[in-house]
Amino acid sequence: MLQNLIHIWKMYSNVKKVILIIIISLISTVSLFAEEKSNVSLRFSRHENNIRIVLESDKYTIANADTISTLSNIKIAFPSRFLLEKQEGFFFDMMEVGRFLIIDLEDISDVKVYKLSTPPRLVIDLTSSGNPMLKGGQPALKTNVVDALTIDAGHGGYDYGIVSDRTKEKDLSLKLARDLGRALSGKGKKVFFTRNVDRASSIDSRIKFSYGKRADIFVSIHSSFTGKCRIYISSTNDMDADAIVTLYRQSSRQNRYIEKSRDLAYNIGESIKKGLEVDVVLKELPLPILNSMDTPAVLIEYPSPQYHEYNKKTRAAFVAAIMEGIAAYENGITAYEK
Repeated sequence: MLQNLIHIWKMYSNVKKVILIIIISLISTVSLFAEEKSNVSLRFSRHENNIRIVLESDKYTIANADTISTLSNIKIAFPSRFLLEKQEGFFFDMMEVGRFLIIDLEDISDVKVYKLSTPPRLVIDLTSSGNPMLKGGQPALKTNVVDALTIDAGHGGYDYGIVSDRTKEKDLSLKLARDLGRALSGKGKKVFFTRNVDRASSIDSRIKFSYGKRADIFVSIHSSFTGKCRIYISSTNDMDADAIVTLYRQSSRQNRYIEKSRDLAYNIGESIKKGLEVDVVLKELPLPILNSMDTPAVLIEYPSPQYHEYNKKTRAAFVAAIMEGIAAYENGITAYEK
């Protein structure tokens, strides 16, 4: 009799264990399906042999993403499942498995991965081995991602800039910078201002601020002395200098971006020429604020208020022309294609 009771108790205990396992499994399954997915956007650009992939999401998702990279693939483990929005034309094969994103690479000789916080981004810089063709025999894309911009309104505070009968350069430059910033923000771009109020800011502080933001392009806005629009890019430094020293010297950061800066200046210049119907002059000068930028950078001198009236309508035309130029740059139009 006692043995029968013990046997029945063991059977009952086993049944409880099975029921408990089933309940745990159901809870885990429900939790898995109920897990909130994070939104991840993928953008890319290619210029010659350099490829940049940008994955943008919320702060938590980017901060807790783990990456393992080789020359053949990149494996990204996000902290949760995700919904991926991919830019059209992406030329690498990808696979999404749960919370993992795997990007298969081809003809890559170098991979660098790093994170940026404003906005939260995972940036993957690739160097191709020199093959100019992508899969399917299509020519390599030449698009430039511009998700974030730094806008520098010249002068400010006690530094008036050029003073005319109509306005001070510091005031008009700030108005145009704000107008441009609002228009870009309306297009979903992230905008940083070296100054958004009337205050003095040294060249050094503007450089440090801009370098810390790591935006995709830098645009400085000033006034010209004449009725012409002038657009400046950095001039190349002494080519006889030691290559390693030149690469890491602050005043030489712009060297590797000089071609992209030239394309950006060209496209903005063409748009301003058409939109404002003014002459545009492109120049290269060793300006410290341009030389020190670790991103494509231009300095735009709008026509002097002595020759060009800046009301709400004309300011809007100026902003629209710059935005059109940036869009052309994003589409890969270069100074040698028109």
